[in-house]
Amino acid sequence: MKNNVYHDYLVETWRPIENETVFSALELGLFDDISHGLNTPEKLSSSKGYHLPTIERVLLTLKNLDFLKEVSGEYQIGDKYSPYILKESPFYNGDIWLLHKQLIRDLASHLSEMIVSGQSGLNVFASKDSKVWESAMPFLDSLAKISAKSLIDQLKNGLLEEDNLKILDLGCGTGIYTATLLKENESWEGFAIDIDSVIQIAKDRNEDLITQKRMTLYQGDIFDVNKEVPEIDLVILSNVMHGYNDQENIELLKTVSHYLKPSGKIIVNEFMLTNPSDNLESIFDLFFSLVGTGSSFTPAHLLQLFDEAGYKKVDEISLSGPSTVYCFANDKNEKID
Repeated sequence: MKNNVYHDYLVETWRPIENETVFSALELGLFDDISHGLNTPEKLSSSKGYHLPTIERVLLTLKNLDFLKEVSGEYQIGDKYSPYILKESPFYNGDIWLLHKQLIRDLASHLSEMIVSGQSGLNVFASKDSKVWESAMPFLDSLAKISAKSLIDQLKNGLLEEDNLKILDLGCGTGIYTATLLKENESWEGFAIDIDSVIQIAKDRNEDLITQKRMTLYQGDIFDVNKEVPEIDLVILSNVMHGYNDQENIELLKTVSHYLKPSGKIIVNEFMLTNPSDNLESIFDLFFSLVGTGSSFTPAHLLQLFDEAGYKKVDEISLSGPSTVYCFANDKNEKID
């Protein structure tokens, strides 16, 4: 029997070509085109002007990766990934191509440097470059959209039943988390803080809520207390803390304490390390070490940080996707119903 070890080695070392094929398909909207009837290389070439031999090779590669299946000479979207690659799906995550092509390539090129020095040379969380955030926001937006819906479902019979809730989103990104929550109750009011290049994106995404004076956006440093923000019932830290080291996160939580009402809660949405043998966990952990001064968290590590800052965990919510939500309160507060 032929030894396939070298074959397997070559497959693994040529994964970047597979990735680029998927990203190009997402960038060009190939999956949507196929689902709408352009389901052969010839149809795609004729309608879109694609080079026929190249699109044939691309479709075959996507088939081998389980993104497509072929039936009687026509391609169909594979069931496995269809919720994430078709734009009409509420779970669409296809804008990830932009993140990879404009940011991850650059980050990955710093990995050898990171191994040697412990510094990646590119601190994304400290970046004020609008291109960096424009490439990352669509992917982060899709994660937050799924997380926010799951969070609402979990908390509907507790905290989110209150009227006149005031919500603060620190490191708000596009503001999707707060915007999704505000749609649940017209009496709720949202506030959000992020750097200038990000806030501009959030303003464009939330014009209606801003015009209705239900959402107020502030340009600023999340580590600084904004005295214009009123007392807050619910602070959101979504995919923020992994960008900072322990001392920085404790300082951030001290800043949060200036906003919270005595009964206020903190919602933390982070990718948690729970299974060392899970390849996605190890990849994300390595990635997070490149983007800022921090890293991903084990549950024990995150709880320790909040304990040092004077908070206790009062709830835990498993979400759809690779994230977990923890809810914290001042140490004297009671568990959420």
